[in-house]
Amino acid sequence: MRAVLQKVRDGLKPLVPIGVRRWLVKARHRLRELTAPWRVVPDFVIIGCQRGGTSSLYRYLGQHPSISPSLRKETEYFSANYGHGVRWYRAHFPLELRRKLSALFGRKLLTFEATPDYLLDPRAPERCRDLLPEAKIIVLLREPGERALSQYHHNVRLGHEPETFERALELEESRITPDIGEMTIDPMTRATSFRRFSYQARGDYAEQLKRWFAVYPRDRFLILESEEFFEDPDRVLQRILDFVGAPRFSPPEFRNYSYLKPGVEGHDAVPANLKDTVEQRFAGSNRALREMIDVDLGWLRAER
Repeated sequence: MRAVLQKVRDGLKPLVPIGVRRWLVKARHRLRELTAPWRVVPDFVIIGCQRGGTSSLYRYLGQHPSISPSLRKETEYFSANYGHGVRWYRAHFPLELRRKLSALFGRKLLTFEATPDYLLDPRAPERCRDLLPEAKIIVLLREPGERALSQYHHNVRLGHEPETFERALELEESRITPDIGEMTIDPMTRATSFRRFSYQARGDYAEQLKRWFAVYPRDRFLILESEEFFEDPDRVLQRILDFVGAPRFSPPEFRNYSYLKPGVEGHDAVPANLKDTVEQRFAGSNRALREMIDVDLGWLRAER
């Protein structure tokens, strides 16, 4: 039934102006804030990476009969929206009453959210641990060069990026450094440029995971390869369901909500003139990642 309703919503979505859709979501959220004290918080969180398949994963998990997704995919609470407070955050999740009713029928109800910025933002790990000390953490990691290029094209489509990919990489440090400094002065800053233009910084997975490993036990993490998820989403989904303790389930279709397959965009590979530069940029971080995690990532294996 949930899958059918989702299909209806997907069909109606293009017919409703984006401004109206955003207003409706905000209005619904404000109403839910009235019952925020009686709402649950997430059992698991998908923290990244951006352009790594998190949108599709969110939609697949959201169709599971025993899993209730957040009101919107990216709450950004532990990064940009922390100043809104915990009541605002709880309004994204189901009522405790719903969980109790599910238990009466012998079904455990889980809830989650997915915000790729959490992997990048240095403020997120401790904030998440303080509110969700028992949460399980899911991480999708995509080859950092192709991930950066995908983010670049995403920004171009949204009208955020007027530069070429090569120039965007050159400008990255000057664009994001002011926000990095501002975060140390004002922890509540949204750091928009840091999040938007961090093409290379987002690929420093070892540094980012180190911050998360400092506040959560290693057994709370499931680290997955985005490329495997793109290739075989059902197999990866079953691993995730086993990890979070939900019954196995497959949605009616594995529609692609976030990733365009090679050949569709026409620019899926890093340009040849930048390939060596990009590979060198991530070489040190990738070596550190290999030493840090016991996960067989295909693009790391290829670098050996």
